Amino acid sequence: MRSAETTRHRFNPTAPATAVNTLLTRLGLGALPADGLTSYGGRNTNWAGTTGTGEAVFVKHFTDPAALRRAVAFEELSAGRIPAPRCLGWSEVDGLQVFELLTGSRSGAELVQDGLFDEHLSARAGSLLAQVHSLDGPELEATPPQLPSLELLAALPLAVLGELSMAQLQAWALMQEDAAFLAAVHRLRALEAAAPRVPAHTDLRLDQFVLAGDELRLLDWEEFRLADAARDVGAFLGEWLFQATFKIMDSEAPELRHEDIVQRGVTAFRGYRGRLEAFWRAYLDRRGAVDPGFTERAAGFAGWQLFERLLSIGRERSVLSPIARAAAGVGRTVLLHPRATTGLLGLSTSDTEVTT
Repeated sequence: MRSAETTRHRFNPTAPATAVNTLLTRLGLGALPADGLTSYGGRNTNWAGTTGTGEAVFVKHFTDPAALRRAVAFEELSAGRIPAPRCLGWSEVDGLQVFELLTGSRSGAELVQDGLFDEHLSARAGSLLAQVHSLDGPELEATPPQLPSLELLAALPLAVLGELSMAQLQAWALMQEDAAFLAAVHRLRALEAAAPRVPAHTDLRLDQFVLAGDELRLLDWEEFRLADAARDVGAFLGEWLFQATFKIMDSEAPELRHEDIVQRGVTAFRGYRGRLEAFWRAYLDRRGAVDPGFTERAAGFAGWQLFERLLSIGRERSVLSPIARAAAGVGRTVLLHPRATTGLLGLSTSDTEVTT
């Protein structure tokens, strides 16, 4: 089976910067050696290893000061109440944050690949997310998440164009030339703007759930802010749409029509239905009733999640594969018809949404 970004790629990093060991020493953790370290793929440079005092640590470097401020805001607000890697300290001056290293842990995407992200884990993910959305954080950053960007969908600036791969350019063209898609995105963002705002992750993917021992934890809080909770719920559901479509192997795709790929993805997704229902039940059990229109917005964001993934997987590709285009087609259908697809996504609407 083809891997759908099943894990955070590990590789050998460069030696840690002087500022890294200065911070680690100040925190009483000891310094990292120059070699024998591991790094994990992602937007931020990072180092993982064991310090001279025997502490297993993970150090992340932020180039965007606002991202570090949001990550620190999560630590200060959650105060250890949300299952996440334990933060050991940070330096805003150097853009560094230090965590305990979760040795022997497995990402949610790896667990999906091995068939281990079952209904039980899905329920735990729903409960965890409801915990986040139940925090009281009125002073958090409240700027809307960037994507889907109405400005970029209207026109890509030259500076952005120069940074995109050919596959990403194809993905943007698919979106920009689709009038019905654009109208659906405008509507979703308008509904989001009018929705209640709560503390939210806003950059959720399955690989950010990590099973460490018996505890499910959630990582990567640099986009933490006040936002529509339906965005996070929809992202979780959309991740399963993504996984279902990408269960088809690349070698099979040339022999299949676009309609066949979509149908196979839909069939695979129905096999995940129990997980989605378990997630949603646990979310509601922990959080209670949600606002009117929540499930429709969540479905819309589930559809959008496939386009976020399209842009992500296209970063290192020259063309969009038939499977990627089929995933976009599935996401488009959900985005254009969110109310009609809530049932498919496991979002039972009876007695879950408060009325006004």
